Amino acid sequence: MSTTDCIRVLMVSLLPDDPEKVIGGVAGLCSYLCQSLAKRDDIELEVVVPQSGFSTIRKSRHWQSTVTYLPRLNGRMRVPAKIRSYVHGYARERNFDVLHGQAVPSWIPGLKTVPTVVTIHGLNEQDMLYRGNRITRRFCWPLSRFIEQRRRSQCDNLILSSPYVKQALKNSIRGTSWTIDNPVRDDFFATQRNAIPNQILFAGIICRRKNLLNLIRALPQIANRVPDVRLRVAGEPSDINYDRHCKATAKKLGIEHRIDWLGTLTVHEMKTEISRAASLALCSYQETAPVVISEAMAIGTPVVTSNRCGMPYMIDHGKTGYLVEPESIDSIAFGIVKSLQTQQNEQTTRACRSVAERRYRGDHVASKTVEVYRSVMHHFRMPAKTK
Repeated sequence: MSTTDCIRVLMVSLLPDDPEKVIGGVAGLCSYLCQSLAKRDDIELEVVVPQSGFSTIRKSRHWQSTVTYLPRLNGRMRVPAKIRSYVHGYARERNFDVLHGQAVPSWIPGLKTVPTVVTIHGLNEQDMLYRGNRITRRFCWPLSRFIEQRRRSQCDNLILSSPYVKQALKNSIRGTSWTIDNPVRDDFFATQRNAIPNQILFAGIICRRKNLLNLIRALPQIANRVPDVRLRVAGEPSDINYDRHCKATAKKLGIEHRIDWLGTLTVHEMKTEISRAASLALCSYQETAPVVISEAMAIGTPVVTSNRCGMPYMIDHGKTGYLVEPESIDSIAFGIVKSLQTQQNEQTTRACRSVAERRYRGDHVASKTVEVYRSVMHHFRMPAKTK
């Protein structure tokens, strides 16, 4: 196949049932990448969504591409085999040139007859350290780590969404890998920033890993320096008890009147919230490459985030935001106050936009992804048939 030919790509990923609903995670990132790939003349894209919310197979059109939603399957043991069988058969029947899997589900390593590349967005075993109770984490974490490392080691071609992933995985990557940033939708770059003074935005699932609780605990210190500060929380809880604890803490500290709970937002609503924020605050314990940070930078909104995992690779401390210690309430408060003191600084806004243009533009990310497709196709060898 020549480099001028159109590449037929089968993308396999979670995807929002409603593309305009902010889902976050793999589903949101995949929808952004699909939009950018579908605009290219050298790509013919189809998408398969395993384990969707529908009860039967459903086809629809998004971004001028066919999207097939597979129904949620019952049981555990046979689900990976059923998904593998469907995707394998569909890829062979439709004669796709490349299969691109998002994350590393259990059925991916079994696909060997189609050139395959897998994007690693996060480290499930690290996320598990912040789920459930201490006993569950103690016994489940080693098993999760073993399973995830085994799956990744069986993948011949990997796209890593952050240098942090390669650093964290070290010797568990056996195949060829490329580091490519996650894309941001074009309309975020076109959004005009109109910051409301001293308004902080938290955007993400409400759970222990995202560390909203310490942000709330830091709010009284921030209010001592910035009397009219407000915190707007965008996102739904995945942990109801943690959500209740956050709200109870706000009430106990006497700051519940400073917090607005927004719930899940549409893409348009999220753009508006980011554009009106004086600063985005995401002081998580564990993140790989949170897309909301990229979106904030595309609009020009500075970010206060943690000094660990993948977040330091996204923020230039003192220029596009501030890095803080997520365990320290004092550090979080100090970083946010510093950010609010420079909230109207045009130099900060320009610096954020400049980084986002260079790294997160969808066209740029799509071009680098297509380069990977061509490399994977060039080096692919069909496995020999066994007797």
